[in-house]
Amino acid sequence: FAFFQSCQAKILSIDLGHEFFKVALMRPGKALEIVLNGHSKRKTTTAVSFHEAVRVFGDDAIIHHGKAPLKVPMFFHSLAGRNYTAEDTHEGGRWWDDFGLGNTFYSYRIGYDTERGVPTLQMTEGGKSIHFEELLAHLFQAAQKMSEESCDDKKPITDIVVTVPPDASLRQRQAIVAAAEISGLRVLTLVHEGSAFAVQRAIDLTPEKGAVENVLFYNMGSRKTEVSVVSFESRSVGMVAGKMVPVVRILGSAVDFGIGGHLMDLKIADAMLKQFQEKYPKLADGIQRDSRAKRKLLSQAQKTKAILSSN
Repeated sequence: FAFFQSCQAKILSIDLGHEFFKVALMRPGKALEIVLNGHSKRKTTTAVSFHEAVRVFGDDAIIHHGKAPLKVPMFFHSLAGRNYTAEDTHEGGRWWDDFGLGNTFYSYRIGYDTERGVPTLQMTEGGKSIHFEELLAHLFQAAQKMSEESCDDKKPITDIVVTVPPDASLRQRQAIVAAAEISGLRVLTLVHEGSAFAVQRAIDLTPEKGAVENVLFYNMGSRKTEVSVVSFESRSVGMVAGKMVPVVRILGSAVDFGIGGHLMDLKIADAMLKQFQEKYPKLADGIQRDSRAKRKLLSQAQKTKAILSSN
């Protein structure tokens, strides 16, 4: 009976990016399926809004970012599980250096849980704080709901696979597992993004017998850039004559948080902000304090980058 149950299980997989995440679902007897969100999109913005009593996610959460930026955290999950002191969370501290996006367009209020020894996100001045594992758990629940609604049987999904960067420490991996447990999910495994690319290539293309191929995988995301060097070769399978299987070895990988697509968005937005302030000096201070105006400015910067990239 246990074996039958495992064969009927559905597995949720999440490609967890800083700006967007994608959800896929594997079901018995069916090909891997990319799950669409409520806006019929393959990718969902990695954001959760606490502005209202009911949590909203993705593009719906972005709408609240201009109204209450402190209550719409983004670009946070890679900081969960890292070691910080209370001094690191102060403005200009190491937490903000690792966050790397400044406080012009992302103005958060960071607290510190002295009992656990971890930073927290403060929703209001002196009010409720929330741990970053809890934030990630909300996103996992949103992904779970999306997947369950895409299934005809509407049965619950409890198993999950999540991507992690190759430099993720043990504590960072534990934070992801804890977030999944909070949301009622069981992590089957954590997968390096580069390793996932390599396995997919090995499935599609097997080198000739005796040949060794070294391939560089380049993955530039919104917040970071990863590279992995992978060796591909093939070997025979046991007693089956002529049957070859691929062999994959990760030779090395590196991550640079100083190169990312969203960093260019911020560069363009900063330039647009300075030009506006120079052209309208009387409104310079006002736009600097107006979170809604800065959100619109950042959105326009992203559209401008997309236009420049396509031409």
